[in-house]
Amino acid sequence: MPRPWSLLLILGLAGCGKDEAIPTVILSDKAVVEKPALPRGEELRFSAPARLSPKKAYSEYQALFSHVARSLGKRGHTVTRETYAESLSLLEHREIDVAYLCAASYVIGKSKFGAEILAVPVVKGRAADASCLIVHKESPVMRWEDLKGRSFAFTDPDSNAGWLVPVDLLASKGVSPQVFFSKTIYTRAHDNSVKAVASGLVDAAAIHCNVLDEVLEEAPSAASRVRVVWKSAHFAMPPIAVHPGLDPALKARLREAFLALHRAPEGARLLRKAGIERFTVIDDSAYEPIRRMRAAVDRR
Repeated sequence: MPRPWSLLLILGLAGCGKDEAIPTVILSDKAVVEKPALPRGEELRFSAPARLSPKKAYSEYQALFSHVARSLGKRGHTVTRETYAESLSLLEHREIDVAYLCAASYVIGKSKFGAEILAVPVVKGRAADASCLIVHKESPVMRWEDLKGRSFAFTDPDSNAGWLVPVDLLASKGVSPQVFFSKTIYTRAHDNSVKAVASGLVDAAAIHCNVLDEVLEEAPSAASRVRVVWKSAHFAMPPIAVHPGLDPALKARLREAFLALHRAPEGARLLRKAGIERFTVIDDSAYEPIRRMRAAVDRR
């Protein structure tokens, strides 16, 4: 009997960046047709957040990014990528001008090539989110400790909420995912992880808590099938980032464009579509807890 959402299961060995490979499970059509690019001087190139499935990311952010580009007298060109590393690579090699990165990806990019924060989203009044461990609503699991011996979905090996936080949680207790869980997979997107748990594909998953709220609004039948059994401390939001080599004047204009979005009706509408209230600016130091967590996991 087919599972809900017509799940397409493509099991490939995806390097997890640690001791062994973890299968990747793709739960949605990732194909996004990207329009031909214009000459670089005439357009701004954006990367939609890889934390969402490609079609969802493109749907939520293409119009918003195009609006930002138009405010600067340019055309906007939005691309999506399946993995966090691919999105970061686009920014590192300046194939795009602006990237919506995961918080952990930003930390990696800052260390690797000096990625800079342009702006960060404010959701529910704060520029921070947490990691939530979710299970099916009918699961007997009541605490994260009850997940021992069960199957688990990570989002991406470069995800903060969807990989680093739960791995750090386990490491703090002296265990690894390979030992604690019976099976682990990557879904490559937080909304996919919600679907994986709701459908019974896995017993539990780690996601951005705010994404669960988004799915509840867009697909209540899916979100209503899961519940939260653990929530982490809050971490700085995934930022809009740029390459340090981007023209300083353009960088300043882009920052102001993002910060001004909520002040006009159309910008506010596009922000609401993406589940964002407004953008703000925070200092790089806000990501220090993530750096410390990465260092701690690497040492163990």
